[in-house]
Amino acid sequence: MIGADGSGQRVLIEDGTDPAWSPDGSRVAFLSDRDGDLEIYSQTPDGSDLVQLTDNDALDYEPVWSSDGTRLAFVSERDGNPEIYVMAADGSDQTNVSSSPDPDDFPRWSPDGTRVAYVSYLEVADPNTIGAGNAEVYVVMADGSGRVNLTSDPAWDGDPAWSPDGSMVVFARRAGHSELYVMDSGGSNVRKLEGVAGEANDCCAAWQP
Repeated sequence: MIGADGSGQRVLIEDGTDPAWSPDGSRVAFLSDRDGDLEIYSQTPDGSDLVQLTDNDALDYEPVWSSDGTRLAFVSERDGNPEIYVMAADGSDQTNVSSSPDPDDFPRWSPDGTRVAYVSYLEVADPNTIGAGNAEVYVVMADGSGRVNLTSDPAWDGDPAWSPDGSMVVFARRAGHSELYVMDSGGSNVRKLEGVAGEANDCCAAWQP
């Protein structure tokens, strides 16, 4: 860990990667293969109270905290392909909320913690190649109900991000080159944002709080 001025450098996590702070700063979720495969752990910032949150022979990764810090969404391959899961902050109540035969990743909580947006790779689209195949932005309730395809377009759609009030979602659409679009949180009123003219690629947007 390091102070804003560069002081106080010390090891926060040993044998871990991809740290994610809880909203109140009291815990850090991270990935580690210390037990032989990639699992999700959490601990306090001083390195104490280490808790292993997932424990199976498959890969678990991409932990994302809900805004109130009570749950995490993450990706798990325990069902044979990447799926979106939700669990309580202590690792209990792990639930597959995407339940799809297609690979799913990039979970993002709505600001009120009721929904999770994510990307699903349809028709053998390649999750590791941006723009390859038909990727779609989905949203699902945190209990796994009400799954909806928000984009429903043959182009590659991904990188969703919620507006601070949860009313809109911005995403990248790649058809030749990548451009940013915004839509209402139910998938309606899709419109392109003005980006750099020409063939420049725009992606990975983040809303100002």
